Amino acid sequence: MRNLPCLPEAGASVLDVGCGSGSFLAVARQLGWMVHGTDPDPQARASANALGLPVTDDTLPELAEKGWKYDVITLSHVIEHVHRPVDTLRQCRALLKSGGRIWLETPNIGSRGYRRFGRYWRGIEAPRHLVLFTRRSLKEALEAAGFTEIRDEYMGNAAPGMFAESRALEEGLPRTPERLRELMEGFADLRPGPADEGEFIRLSASADLDS
Repeated sequence: MRNLPCLPEAGASVLDVGCGSGSFLAVARQLGWMVHGTDPDPQARASANALGLPVTDDTLPELAEKGWKYDVITLSHVIEHVHRPVDTLRQCRALLKSGGRIWLETPNIGSRGYRRFGRYWRGIEAPRHLVLFTRRSLKEALEAAGFTEIRDEYMGNAAPGMFAESRALEEGLPRTPERLRELMEGFADLRPGPADEGEFIRLSASADLDS
C-alpha cells in the first residue's frame, strides 16, 4: 500500500500522479482515504472513472490553481518520465499540506542489475524513461525541491524479476510469462543488497511549508 497508514485520520487525502486505471486508489479508498488521481491517458481515466474513482487529466499547476491540497502525494514510476523532475517535485510540494508527505518509486541506475546488464537492464526503457536516478541523486532532487525528512521506505526484493527481464532483453528472448518464470529460477538466490544498489528506489519526504 505504498506505506500509507491503513487507518487514516478523518478527511485525509491522497493524490496519485500518473495513476493509470486507479488500482491503487481503489484500495486506498477502501481503507478510508479521500482519493484523487491524474493521468494523461484517456483509456486509463475511463477505466478508473468506471470504478467511480475521481481521476482527471489535470496537470499539477492546474490542480494548484483550483486550490487543491493533499496529505499525501504518490508517484509510482512517474518521475523518470518527466523532462524537469525538480520542477515536478516543487509542484507536488505546493499541493501538499504543511507536514504532508510525498512517496516515490523509480528505477535505480545505481543498481546491481544495471551494473550487470548495462544497456539491456530492464529499467532503462529508452526512450520512455527520460531521467534515471541513483538513490543519492533522487534525494538531492527532493532536497532541491524543498522537501525534508527524506527516508527509505520498505521494499521487497525486486532483483530476481528485474534480472530475469534484463536477461531476456540481453539474449533477445521473448518476454512471455512462462519464459520469465524460467529465467527467474536462475536468479532465485539473489538477495536484496544495500539500499543504494536495489533495483528500485523508494523514498518518502516531508513538505514542511514553514521551512
